[in-house]
Amino acid sequence: MRLLSAPEFVELRRACYIFKQMRVRVEPYFSFASFYSCIAQRLRKVRKAELSTSSLIKCVLLSAVSITGTVVAQPLVLPDLSNAKAAPLQISSTNIRQYGALLVPELYQLFQEAPVFIEAGSLSSVPPAWDQDWIRASASPLESVSMDFVALRAALSSRRGFLFGTAEQIRRESDPDVAAKKILWNSYGVLASQRASEQQFQFFWVGSGKMYRVMSGRLARVYPPALVQKDVPTQLWRESIRILSPQPVRGFEWLTFRLFAGGEDAFWLYSPVISKLRQLSGSNRGDPFFRSEFAPDDMFAWSGAWDLVSAKLGGQVTALVPFSSTEYREAVSQPNGCQLVSRGASGSAVEHLSSNWNFETGKFNGGAGWLPTASIFTPRLLWRVDLSSRDPFAKSGRQVLYVDQENMLPVYRFVYDKTGRLDKTIMALYGSAADSDKHRWLYNAWVLVYSHARHEAYIVDSSRLLVCNASVDGLRPEDFEPARFSSPAIPSAKVAVSATPSGEGPDEL
Repeated sequence: MRLLSAPEFVELRRACYIFKQMRVRVEPYFSFASFYSCIAQRLRKVRKAELSTSSLIKCVLLSAVSITGTVVAQPLVLPDLSNAKAAPLQISSTNIRQYGALLVPELYQLFQEAPVFIEAGSLSSVPPAWDQDWIRASASPLESVSMDFVALRAALSSRRGFLFGTAEQIRRESDPDVAAKKILWNSYGVLASQRASEQQFQFFWVGSGKMYRVMSGRLARVYPPALVQKDVPTQLWRESIRILSPQPVRGFEWLTFRLFAGGEDAFWLYSPVISKLRQLSGSNRGDPFFRSEFAPDDMFAWSGAWDLVSAKLGGQVTALVPFSSTEYREAVSQPNGCQLVSRGASGSAVEHLSSNWNFETGKFNGGAGWLPTASIFTPRLLWRVDLSSRDPFAKSGRQVLYVDQENMLPVYRFVYDKTGRLDKTIMALYGSAADSDKHRWLYNAWVLVYSHARHEAYIVDSSRLLVCNASVDGLRPEDFEPARFSSPAIPSAKVAVSATPSGEGPDEL
């Protein structure tokens, strides 16, 4: 007997995803002769949907014990980290064959290419992500994904909750295309519930076990449909990404208008070197920042235009995802009515909201420098959404998105190039915060992009987040107008970002 190889396992999982009604958990520990041969002979039929669900399930069950008496391995049990004495399970490139069933199949390649270490465990006592107001509003979802701007604005400005209901309600949707659209609209609604936000971040380049370049920046967004004011533009959001340091690139800014009615984004790039604003194609949001593979569309794991992709629900899976803490971070009320979530003392040279990195701590000896060392990977129920671009100028080919079913935010994204090769693996971590009114909301703590061509990682790591329930100075729709670049002065960030550590440090550009 031999275990399935990585390509065989991925191919097997692809076949099983077709049958979304199937509830049998496929493990990679069956006898090769009995189980894989049984499936492999039918892969062509499975892809053409010629094999019924009952036939496939029967095949799986009959293969559980081979004719030679090989028994299926017992389900893997993770340590319960709610017990203070329990130690997390370490999964690495050396034991990935044993624990590969705990991961989404596309993540297997990352463990083969890089010295990856993660700590995993279950959490029996995790508080709910949402407050009662959110849960009550989610019980009354919108009826159709083909809504007009008036209906969207009415839903976002008058309540907090999932636009199209909870995961249980989405499971009742029989059309996989409509179900996928509801999931993506829910993701948008979660972020739009913050109405106006600004996060300050550090941007790291990590390769050969160390961080070799760093920038700091500011990401600001306003969601016009959620703002309670008379005149708002018919756009889903307006976004500004501005570089704050180092000095040679300070002031570079990317400005985006995501249109409601669909079509191409309005996208601009401002260069302080020539004091010029240039309008680009919306497809350029997929182009990376300075000498990296991190693009504006990689913010929040995926910030692409929904109307330019075909989305289909590919099923659901329970798999490990990064998790920060079972405790809510306290948001501090500001004089302008906003809520501030700031960094905590981590003892490292560069501090973060919810994570430290292996290039700082050296926790995983021999591991890649971009590994998160303060995040535990816990099992979560995920939606798999398959995306294919309809934009002929798009850089990427197909994409696979995994969305957490409880908070409806993307945690993994796998980007393939147009030849079918895996180009980028993207993962995101979300933390929980609560304000003085006990309203809960999620913030993006970090996004990590791994380039399979360069074997390097690029990290946007948040240091502070400001969330506003209404328009304030610096976070109004008019503050994002391209016309403001006609003035030589660029507005300063609302919260100062700490400087790069002194002494010997990374290359700044």
